[in-house]
Amino acid sequence: MKKLQVFLGELQESDLERIEELAGQNFAPSDICRILDFDKWAFMQLWRNRDSTIRQRYELGRLNIEETKQRELITKINSGNSFAIQMHDKLAARRTFENIKSEIFNLG
Repeated sequence: MKKLQVFLGELQESDLERIEELAGQNFAPSDICRILDFDKWAFMQLWRNRDSTIRQRYELGRLNIEETKQRELITKINSGNSFAIQMHDKLAARRTFENIKSEIFNLG
């Protein structure tokens, strides 16, 4: 536990911003550890905790890139791109399925 406290004490806002940025670039948590030269054990312990700052910033990075991709997809849909329309429909169906699964199994 002391190792986690030391790790958290050394963590800077710039580190959290970088975690968010790398997550948005689709890097795995273990890769982020290597890139930022973090203690892997401490980082992964915190990342596994859904309420930790590290996990929240990681998820925010992933969410930001998803938002950007969705905006680009909508732009293509508005220009009449049939592949974009199909892709949007497929993503919508997948989200519906994931939402139902989360509701049934109380994963939310």
